[in-house]
Amino acid sequence: MSRLLGSLLALTVAVTAGCTSSGGFSSFDLQSAGKSYAYSRSRAPDGSNAERFELRPGDCPRSTGDCGADRERIEKSEQLPASKVGSECWYSFSVYVPEDWPGTAPLTTKLGQFHQKGEGKPPVLFQFDEYGYEFELSNPSQVQKDPINPVRPLRNVSLKPAAAMRGAWTEVLVHAKWSRQQDGFINVWVDGQKKVDLAGPNVDRNQPVYFKYGIYRSFVSRYGGRDYPTLVAWFRDVRRGPTRVSVEAQ
Repeated sequence: MSRLLGSLLALTVAVTAGCTSSGGFSSFDLQSAGKSYAYSRSRAPDGSNAERFELRPGDCPRSTGDCGADRERIEKSEQLPASKVGSECWYSFSVYVPEDWPGTAPLTTKLGQFHQKGEGKPPVLFQFDEYGYEFELSNPSQVQKDPINPVRPLRNVSLKPAAAMRGAWTEVLVHAKWSRQQDGFINVWVDGQKKVDLAGPNVDRNQPVYFKYGIYRSFVSRYGGRDYPTLVAWFRDVRRGPTRVSVEAQ
């Protein structure tokens, strides 16, 4: 009986740590400038059902403070309880960018990110530019004090060339233990190939880790007042769970 109670307690701790099997994620809030075109559920160019995100110049939600921080976005942001620091979770998402996705340099565009509640920088960013899709791990030993002058990241890893991203789905699988200690880790697979295998601390505070997806770009002033492009991307298969099987597409 004591062994059974111990197993049930262990299961309860695992679930409350932030990873459940069915659905998995907490609810999501849409961070939008309120434009009718910004978000919809529709078919992607390949005919599959997906969530469509469109970001045009000037689309900065007031609720996020982006308008005064040189940033724009149309994103869905996971709400609490999210993933607690100390939890080990599996995540998946797929992103599609059209064949005519424009060059955006010198802007920085994110297509997916893991953030933490409270003030500070996100632990992980998935960035897309002229060269390709890239994983970025923030430095957990340094606290972000000024978002306009971000702390240099700890690690950048190339995930997929830009030419291969355009006009195709990119499938991302993440296995992470969020921790400020040496027991932390992050593994990332892209289209079935392992691209990231990092061990050690990966967060800088004890606040819950939440997932965001959509389109987010920062430092729009770098365009120097010139017209910069509208961006469109589709997402599907957004899942979180306690095992790899629970999040992989069926």
